[in-house]
Amino acid sequence: MNHHTYEKPLEEKIQTLVSRSYESLDEGEALAQQVLLLGRADEDERLQGVALSALCEIRFLRSGATNSLFSMVYETIRREEAAEDFHGLAVSYNLLGILNRMMLFYVRAMDNFLTSRKYVLKLPGRHTYLGALYGNIASVYRSLGNYGEALSYLQKTIPYLEQSTSHRVRNLMNTWAELGLLYLDARGDAAKAGECLQKLTDLIDHNTERIDVPYHLYWLLSARLARIQGNRTEEERAVRQELDLLSRLGIYSDSLDGILEFMEYLIQNREFSWFALFQQAFAPYADSLSAANSLRWLDACIAYDRSRNDRARCNVDMAQYYDTSLRLQVERQAMELQAITNLNRIEKMQEENSRLTREAETDHLTGLPNRYSLNRTSDLWYEQAYRQQTCLGVEILDIDFFKQYNDTYGHQAGDACLRKVAGALSAFRDAHPGLYAARYGGDEFVLLYDNLTDDEVLRLAGLLREAIRGLQIPMPTAPGSILTISQGIRNSIPTQKNKLWDYLYAADNALYQVKQTQKGDICLLKDAKISDLSLRKGHIL
Repeated sequence: MNHHTYEKPLEEKIQTLVSRSYESLDEGEALAQQVLLLGRADEDERLQGVALSALCEIRFLRSGATNSLFSMVYETIRREEAAEDFHGLAVSYNLLGILNRMMLFYVRAMDNFLTSRKYVLKLPGRHTYLGALYGNIASVYRSLGNYGEALSYLQKTIPYLEQSTSHRVRNLMNTWAELGLLYLDARGDAAKAGECLQKLTDLIDHNTERIDVPYHLYWLLSARLARIQGNRTEEERAVRQELDLLSRLGIYSDSLDGILEFMEYLIQNREFSWFALFQQAFAPYADSLSAANSLRWLDACIAYDRSRNDRARCNVDMAQYYDTSLRLQVERQAMELQAITNLNRIEKMQEENSRLTREAETDHLTGLPNRYSLNRTSDLWYEQAYRQQTCLGVEILDIDFFKQYNDTYGHQAGDACLRKVAGALSAFRDAHPGLYAARYGGDEFVLLYDNLTDDEVLRLAGLLREAIRGLQIPMPTAPGSILTISQGIRNSIPTQKNKLWDYLYAADNALYQVKQTQKGDICLLKDAKISDLSLRKGHIL
């Protein structure tokens, strides 16, 4: 199966999974399993990565951070690495960061988010994903109590989310709510928080979809602002709305932080009668929490027990808190070991991929970049020179009388000669930044010069000529003769009409002119059009 293009029905399934546009989690899981089976049957890394990525998000929404989900995310990353799926890698590392943050591995979470950002920046036109990513980075700072840094990152997210086409309203609702809460935490700025609440209210009023999950933070922001304003009626209404939301929907992973934060708000403000109602509604889900979230829940319960002077219940909750702390330690150790194991696998795979890439782009005889690498690099240099309106120089050189050398001394000696010339080219390239050298084929080599004047290019070309002469390789052409090279160069600022092929064509014609007139010379052209006049005008060195 072609790993880049698929038949239309399969491509549509892939796009549905990538955009997460399935209508229900059950539908998404069934679709992902179909694509995963196809990917495994055809050993197609991209298909497997796309399917696993969707399954990871579905499992996350259903169960939160679990050992099995961590393992699945790492497997997904391995598939995406093999397929060079940068979008998939951005999504997977972002989810890995969320999971690590939930398990209180904040340093690792930040590293995951920054890795995700690296892949996002490789995706033309997909920078809107930075909005969600910066929001997650803000959440790390907020968890660590650095509200100022969290606020600065969260403020960056809005312009990106405004441009987004995927989950735009949902993400904006979450962000405006978190931004309002951060204005209160970082600055005590009720006016700014009120503006955020109004933005959020406008989104809700004008949204045709029913989006319940982000409302948890909406009602928390409403309650906190109402308390600051002394509006007890509005605060109670927010609490009642939050209770109703919890009773109707229950909890799932991306709503849990908001619910727990609401409970903590009630405890901190000694609203124990309201907390009792939350405790009653939340209790059926308590046993399904991860250890980290269980500790937040039990911490609130213990404070409530103490408020009622209920020592018996407090002792039970404290004992459970201790047992949960031990469970968290075991879970964290297991995840640490799993993370280390999977990171080693990924690193080994990356090393293998790098080795294969080097082999695919390297000429085996000379060790220089090959024709494939030259094509890729020269395209990049050409585009850069055109954007920046700087000079690009392309040189084609070949060894004078190489066929005679080969015929006289044999192919093994000819190969050794090519390796010596290539070694001199490599050393010359390394000694002069802004140069690139590759084997073009046979005894021809190509050099690229970045942003140099004609005089600078000619000076370097002359130094290279002397470096090759300095090898003192005897030639069979005449007694005492040594190996020389002929060089044809095109150097100019690319225009819209130019193509990279024009440069190679002009350099090749300049080289032909040298070979026809005086081998061992250098000819530099500035015109793309080849004519006797342009050749006569060429700089000869």
